[in-house]
Amino acid sequence: MATFGAKVLHPATLLPAVRSDIPVFLGSSKDPYAGGTLVCNKTENPPLFRALALRRKQTLLTLHSLNMLHARGFLAEVFSILARHNISVDLITTSEVNVALTLDTTGPTSAGDGLLSSAMLTELSSLCRVEVEENLSLVALIGNQLSQACGFGKEVFGVLEPFNIRLICYGASSHNLCFLVPGNDAERVVQTLHHSLFE
Repeated sequence: MATFGAKVLHPATLLPAVRSDIPVFLGSSKDPYAGGTLVCNKTENPPLFRALALRRKQTLLTLHSLNMLHARGFLAEVFSILARHNISVDLITTSEVNVALTLDTTGPTSAGDGLLSSAMLTELSSLCRVEVEENLSLVALIGNQLSQACGFGKEVFGVLEPFNIRLICYGASSHNLCFLVPGNDAERVVQTLHHSLFE
């Protein structure tokens, strides 16, 4: 949740606890007796869906090149260009001749709104056609063993039929499903999912 935009903890603060298998309790400093959440490595009967997180101001780069088809090294070249410009990739999906990726605007090397320099875009444009979409929001559905659950895609995307889903990223982790939506739809998407999955 912290990785995908929850504001209570920065993901780096959890790393020592994760490495040493130390449970972390989150509560309110204003009302310490009101209860809270215990974050731990294992729990009995974990629910399929745990939480939703929202990260705004996402940028989507879509790279098109026929040279990608059955070629080797295209992605290596793209990532080399991004690395030269200190850009870390957050999400990525590929097809035969397209790569869609979001830029990490939260990491230690990111520079916020200045990520898309003209020099970087010029370098990428010499390799492929580049499309830039801004003002998107990333919605992350966090859960347990999602990759082993049947039918949950219908549960999630069935209720999101009225919304334009711009990118879906799933499979690299069994703990989350991420997708991009237009920034103006973000709150309604989260509310719709929350109502359907948690209420």
